[in-house]
Amino acid sequence: MINPNNPLLPLWQHYEIAKDAFEIANKVVTHSDCHNLLDGTCLGSQSSRDAKNSLRETFQQQVNDLFVISFWATFERFLRDYLQEKGTSLQKTVPAVLGQALYTVFEGEVEYWNLENILENILKDFLGPQKVLISQAKHILHYRNWVAHGKNPKIKTPPSRVSPQFAYKTLGDIIELLIINQ
Repeated sequence: MINPNNPLLPLWQHYEIAKDAFEIANKVVTHSDCHNLLDGTCLGSQSSRDAKNSLRETFQQQVNDLFVISFWATFERFLRDYLQEKGTSLQKTVPAVLGQALYTVFEGEVEYWNLENILENILKDFLGPQKVLISQAKHILHYRNWVAHGKNPKIKTPPSRVSPQFAYKTLGDIIELLIINQ
């Protein structure tokens, strides 16, 4: 059972709604009255077969990729916030003026930390026997970067596709472990 405080949960629900909308749209394009139902849409001028192919391509490629990007962005924000919250202990440094200055610098710098370094150098030991999640998260990050930067065709070996389900499960598992250990 996923923790209700896991920030990926609302995104997962949005993904499920998008999948349902895709299924509904698929039924519409094969409906006997599809031309009237699709009138005024970008699919309205296409044949039923072309419309179905457009839907499949859009959902399987574009929408899934956008959800992977969203899962990663939400995970990254959670992780940076988590680290900033853990760093509040720096404020206890004596003298207090130094403690506040240390935390102010730390809080700002966390925003610029490299995510691979965070995964490798901070979370790897923390995750212990579940450190396979680190390599999976790094794969999601590489795929996210490739997609978010235009799927550069010059890259000789683009990362293998990441499904929204895989991103949700992997990143959600890491978040769950962090939440449990707050």
